Amino acid sequence: MISSKYPSHLASATICTHQDWKFFSEVMQFYYTFSSFWFAYVLYILSIQGIDVSVSKSRVLHNETDDTTLRLMFKNFVQTHNKSYVNDPDEYSKRLAVFKESLVRHAKLNARELEMHGTAVYGINQFSDWTPEEFREFLRRGSQEDRDPLAYNFPIPTDCSCTLKLNFNEAPHNHDWRKEGKVTAVKNQGKCGSCWAFTATECVESQWAIAGNPVTQLSVQELISCSRKNGCNGGSTLGALDWLQRLNYTLVPASEFPYVDKETTCKNKSLNRARCEDQVWLSSPE
Repeated sequence: MISSKYPSHLASATICTHQDWKFFSEVMQFYYTFSSFWFAYVLYILSIQGIDVSVSKSRVLHNETDDTTLRLMFKNFVQTHNKSYVNDPDEYSKRLAVFKESLVRHAKLNARELEMHGTAVYGINQFSDWTPEEFREFLRRGSQEDRDPLAYNFPIPTDCSCTLKLNFNEAPHNHDWRKEGKVTAVKNQGKCGSCWAFTATECVESQWAIAGNPVTQLSVQELISCSRKNGCNGGSTLGALDWLQRLNYTLVPASEFPYVDKETTCKNKSLNRARCEDQVWLSSPE
């Protein structure tokens, strides 16, 4: 069992192997050094290791943050994500305060996940210096009045001329193309409202791979910059696929036109392209 030299509220744990005990002992040193949000992360790691640790939630959530540790973490965050306010003292201080609030929020969420035996892990990402209000506004970017109606009002086709060459009676109950390596990795769209372009591009990527071709990451940026479908202000996946099909447009590999998190000039000189020849929209039961 855990030695009594540790705080009493940490003494409830299962019997551990020597390796687990060494891991736990090393982790406990952080308890005396780092702030409450760090300790919440440690607790989650312990749960993954299979160590049942009962902790006073009030102690985890309300300890004062160690200022030196916080500033070191924030400095690393600013450098990692290349934040533009590094030379603006007022904005730097404001974002530092928001960053601290984010870490406290992460700690509360991770503690709740631990208590509920959940699997989600909350931590630092490029948005950790944004307030919840700023993030919600980012998700709502682009008013409806500013949008191109043709980019949004595509009816789901009901008179498709194509025929599905599939016997649904012989189809499996479910099928995960990820297990066959036919789906490319999750990508980060950053501050650009380009989820529509990522979705459309990844549909083409997967179909290309399913057809027997090498798995290839195609250029999301080309779709944003060349389709004129509102770019970073949102769009329609159906509209993007329809555009690719109607213009018989082909996408270059991502390496030739990499994603830059903003709208750019269209560059379309390449022979290495993937084409969307047709599309079929299935009803929910299908």
